[in-house]
Amino acid sequence: MRLRAPPLILFGLLAIWSPAQDTNRSTLRFRVVPNLGFTPDTGWRLGATARWTGYDPGSERYRWALRLDLTGTTLEQFIPAVELDLARLPGLRRPWRLLSSLRIRVHPNEPFTGFGNSDFETGFSPRVDPSFYTYGKAYGRLMSTAFFPLRGDLHVTGSQWTLAGGLSGEWGAFAESRSNTAFGRIGPLFVGAPIGSGGGAWLGARLGLLYDSRDVPLYARRGVAAEIWWEENFGPVGPLPRESRRFTAAFKFYLPFLRSFVLANRLTADLLFGEVPFFMEERTGGERELSGPGGVDTLRGMPLHRVKGPAKAIMNTELRFHIPWTDLRLFKAVWQWELALFTDNGRVWQAADPLSFEGLHTTYGGSLRLLWGRDFVVTLELAWWRGLFGGTYFTVGQAF
Repeated sequence: MRLRAPPLILFGLLAIWSPAQDTNRSTLRFRVVPNLGFTPDTGWRLGATARWTGYDPGSERYRWALRLDLTGTTLEQFIPAVELDLARLPGLRRPWRLLSSLRIRVHPNEPFTGFGNSDFETGFSPRVDPSFYTYGKAYGRLMSTAFFPLRGDLHVTGSQWTLAGGLSGEWGAFAESRSNTAFGRIGPLFVGAPIGSGGGAWLGARLGLLYDSRDVPLYARRGVAAEIWWEENFGPVGPLPRESRRFTAAFKFYLPFLRSFVLANRLTADLLFGEVPFFMEERTGGERELSGPGGVDTLRGMPLHRVKGPAKAIMNTELRFHIPWTDLRLFKAVWQWELALFTDNGRVWQAADPLSFEGLHTTYGGSLRLLWGRDFVVTLELAWWRGLFGGTYFTVGQAF
């Protein structure tokens, strides 16, 4: 694998050497951490994340946070992002939260294999040069979502209902990949010319209802979380916008047993209506939009974007084992190790397809995780698909 982003390596090393700084221990903290990882779909991920956080005096409850990501991958993706989290804005009855983010992705070789639930439907052939199925992509996503607690406090764990609403905008420009241009060929994206392949801007609005009773949201060991979202989108912005809408529902539960074991499960259903841009079929909706099916977010071991369609169902199941004798308190935080076995299942449907689970995609594998405090997880996973080794995933965070 040839490295094409040496400045990112230097930036990542500088981030490793940069210590956490407490500008004012009671109210403001600044921290720079490396953003490193590896997946078969992106290659090595190299970069850094800077975070400024403001706290209530004498409290660990933060009031606001500003995060800046500067990250790229060895498969030539550049993924900068900025996020502003206003966590405790004054309201009539209780504080509310406003989360806004801008994410950009530049990728000269984004994969596109057509629509459907199988290689036969999409037209993908493993015997053909994979570069044939790529295109150049420059894409931006702007989102702003407000969260209004209907019961309790946003920073207090336990049973809680939350109403959410927000606005979004996205922009895309797409072109033939360098490999197709070099060989004088036209990739499948521009042969089929699906909606959105000509680029443009799309605007949207969404409304959601969330319920959460997890003990620690980042790596819960008990509780449930559920969400329902409705989105309205239109674009490209112009004289004749195309309208589309999305319905997303997700349910997660975490069931502890035998002291150190947890059975964790996530079920996600996503349905698109109307004249849908092709890139909207490559993700779900929800509070945290998931890429796939395929890839580290949804079907670990299956290539990202290998299948796509306007309707999708995804289920992730994990048996987690916390290794209690490895607990260690270091740098004022508890470090813990966890093992997990997982299986991921998913399928997409085209608009005219009957509802059938024949052709369900199944992946499986194992994980080793390091839990640092309440807000940092490092994960190493090995995954299999179709009985073959699908790849190694090394990430900061975990699937759910």
